[in-house]
Amino acid sequence: IHTVGLWSQKGNLHSYPTDCPQREKGAYNGDGQVIAETSMHDFHMASFYTKWVNDMKDAQQDNGRIPNTSPVLVGGMGGGVAWGSAYILIPWWMYHYYNDTRILAEHYSNMKQYVAYLQELGSKDEDPGEPYIIDFFDGYWYSLGEWCVPGQRECPIRGVVNTFYYFNNCVLLSEIASTLGYDEDSRYYRNLSDTIKEHFIRRFFNEESGLFGTEEAYQTYQLVALVGDLIPDGYRDKVFETVTNDIRARETHLNTGIIGTKYLWPVLVQGGENQLAYEVATQTTYPSYGFWLENGSTTFPEDWDARASLNHQMFGTVTEYFYKFLGGIQSPMEGETTVGYKDILIKPYIPDGLTSVSATIETVSGNIVSNWSKEGNTLFHEVHIPANSRATLSLPISNNEVRLSESNQEIWSRNSFIEGIPGLHEMQIEGNRMIIKLGSGKYNFKVEQIPHSLNE
Repeated sequence: IHTVGLWSQKGNLHSYPTDCPQREKGAYNGDGQVIAETSMHDFHMASFYTKWVNDMKDAQQDNGRIPNTSPVLVGGMGGGVAWGSAYILIPWWMYHYYNDTRILAEHYSNMKQYVAYLQELGSKDEDPGEPYIIDFFDGYWYSLGEWCVPGQRECPIRGVVNTFYYFNNCVLLSEIASTLGYDEDSRYYRNLSDTIKEHFIRRFFNEESGLFGTEEAYQTYQLVALVGDLIPDGYRDKVFETVTNDIRARETHLNTGIIGTKYLWPVLVQGGENQLAYEVATQTTYPSYGFWLENGSTTFPEDWDARASLNHQMFGTVTEYFYKFLGGIQSPMEGETTVGYKDILIKPYIPDGLTSVSATIETVSGNIVSNWSKEGNTLFHEVHIPANSRATLSLPISNNEVRLSESNQEIWSRNSFIEGIPGLHEMQIEGNRMIIKLGSGKYNFKVEQIPHSLNE
């Protein structure tokens, strides 16, 4: 799957991210933004995205709108709020991955113009009486919500996805303003996001079913609500269960398009369903990545039945799950790795059925490596932390009776830390995890789980 994702990206990275290399060949902002974090893991994207964000600025219209393609593709304008939101999302990600505040400063005033356009759009769509909800507007191709769910192109109620991105843009613009020292702006956009959230819940949420917008579970709507925390107090577990229940009812298959698929993996893993995430990722029947591969795909198709374009990169976001959760090298976007990877969290989630992972990321701080393999009750884990960075390593354990060594030297036994290895500062057990504080360097850990009978 990762190899196919690399081929799909390479075929669509030519001066800007194209949707496909054989048809429109256009810089569709929606396709480009959903895959952006994946590309930042796979390639050196700083200069590429600096150029593309400038294209968005150049394409911005007088009313603040960011066109659905940047540069503008005449005759190919499909997209919606999720497409224009690339102008805020990608600089925000670049700040975190590359420690780049310059791109925030250079585009800040134009970002404000884009959010002002969204504010006005809420009063000019099909329901102008609800100004904090962005419904259908400007015709079919200009206000797309989700795209390419199995068996259908467009989603039933566009306002859920459109308004999620409106809300998310305001949250991020508040954070950007705070980062740049514009405290008054920061408070304004935070208050605006709070108001949008209130109206979003009032308009779309059904307390009895736990569903947003529809009477039957539509996975993408549930996922964006979970990602944005657009959920009333006390209902998060109920909303999360609608996703997992629907996946299981579909015999462990996803039912998401390009937007929901990006958010599916972190929602499942962080909600405690890593095994389910792995089973969805390794499915081989329709709709799934394995279905594509078993039918001869060497790049990702545009839709799950592979009847349209056969080279679109937008579904490659599954590889973020490989890097961030299977390999465990969490990015700055998960909240515990800091900007520019100076303080790193490495937290692999190890599902049943997978025996090894090798993951390397070239960051602005240096190469980070997380390679693990599992043999019975023993876990081997090679970790590289770049110079002038430090890390927290969180390894899964089944019980507290564990022996841990580094390069064949014992460092944990009988529930106590054995000091003496340079770079190892602290160790402790928290629940079903062994937590290790590391300095820069290369480490080879061996975790042996001791059966209770032997301990007794």
